[in-house]
Amino acid sequence: MDLRPARSSSDVDVLVDPRNRDQLVASLKSLGWSERDTDHVARILPMHAVHLIHENWPCDIDVHFQFPGCFGEDLAVFNELWRLRTSVQIAGRRVSAPNRVGSALIASLHALRDPRVDRNSRELEYLEEKVRSDFTIAEIDAILVLATNLRSLESSAPFLRKIGLGARIKQDLNASERRLWAMRISDDSRSLGWLLQIRNAPWNRKLRVSINALNPPSDVLRREHPESVARSMLSLRMNRLLHGIRALPKALVAYWIYMREAHRRLDGDR
Repeated sequence: MDLRPARSSSDVDVLVDPRNRDQLVASLKSLGWSERDTDHVARILPMHAVHLIHENWPCDIDVHFQFPGCFGEDLAVFNELWRLRTSVQIAGRRVSAPNRVGSALIASLHALRDPRVDRNSRELEYLEEKVRSDFTIAEIDAILVLATNLRSLESSAPFLRKIGLGARIKQDLNASERRLWAMRISDDSRSLGWLLQIRNAPWNRKLRVSINALNPPSDVLRREHPESVARSMLSLRMNRLLHGIRALPKALVAYWIYMREAHRRLDGDR
């Protein structure tokens, strides 16, 4: 659909009815696929996909049952995107895919969850220009309707403003969801994600998670920074360590605020 600049991709994203997720994953495993180890991934939002790899395939399959930035119930999000599906040809086969409206919103959320990554900012600018120049007024209005139905108005707000919908954005997240999204898109999100994962890990795995945060395997580091293929592994590790040290103070403050709010909600529920 030409909604982002052409580039090579390292994975295939598949959206599945969340009720059939386990069945699809089991079927793929029977064909030789296995789940990628995600202990090396800093995470603030809940898991949104099952990541599968195959020794004979050069790409991953990400089985999505949700998209980051969509705060609607998983099945409701799937049903809404399925309602707006179209058909595209991939590798000689016709497959179902979100239409231009759904693809534009998903692409914007994908870029906005890591807004400080250069590639994401470039892709978002490209998308915004394509929507402004190529989409009809009815399609742009449909993006707002879809964002409302997926509960992604606030998370996609920067994109919606750029395509002329700023005056029609409403708050659609509760305080906890708003805080999580703000934490996810912050420049210290990786450090904050590791703090949350260490906190939530069972006691017998806290040390392993801490080691993963400080010293991930080389293949994980390369996968996180594909643009740095010419840099030495030592350079990547030093850059990661220095970034983590700089981000840690802000991450600790955000972590403390989040935990304070979580305790307040817990006390209020009692």
